Amino acid sequence: MTAIDFFTEEESAKITLGTILPQILPNGTECNVFSFRGKKDMLGKLPNRLRAYHHEPLSSHKIVVLIDSDHQDCTELKFKLEQIVANAGLVTKTTDCKSFRVVNRIVVEELEAWFFGDIHALSSAYSSVPKSLCAKKGYEFPDKIHDPSEKLSHLLKKEYSGKMPKLEVAGRISRHMIAERNISLSFREFCDGVCACVGQPGLFR
Repeated sequence: MTAIDFFTEEESAKITLGTILPQILPNGTECNVFSFRGKKDMLGKLPNRLRAYHHEPLSSHKIVVLIDSDHQDCTELKFKLEQIVANAGLVTKTTDCKSFRVVNRIVVEELEAWFFGDIHALSSAYSSVPKSLCAKKGYEFPDKIHDPSEKLSHLLKKEYSGKMPKLEVAGRISRHMIAERNISLSFREFCDGVCACVGQPGLFR
């Protein structure tokens, strides 16, 4: 049985993966999702966490690192992640697509872009959001939406008078998500990377 450990920068991503992973992985795959207290916390603690994977019982586990790009250059962020993994003595999929231990994946720009990638799920969770939103200018390409969290908060302002509760929103939307219909490119790259961990073809390849 394959075991995969996922590292996410926040709890809302962990909640979302709880719905997505069973859709893309075979039955019996062991999935453990660990969240950090934001991007800075994750990047600071990741090196020590990865070093533990040289030893039992973690030495056979695959690892998927998922982080938001926010406003950071994706190439620079990916390079930083690759360096962290290399310094921990592990091999990434980018380095060796056959004998890798770690898959680094970047959400562009924020997790909320994935929600815009499945507008049917978003509309099912919040009926005030029309399914036609994906055809509206500025929403056609989820990964190109600037500040998707702010955009989503604006759309849901009638639902939430104050600050948008990210955990509640992630839970409500993700339970309606269907991986195969999501049009976010970074979501699709994530899914295909996860599939590679168990040696199966990607959903979108």
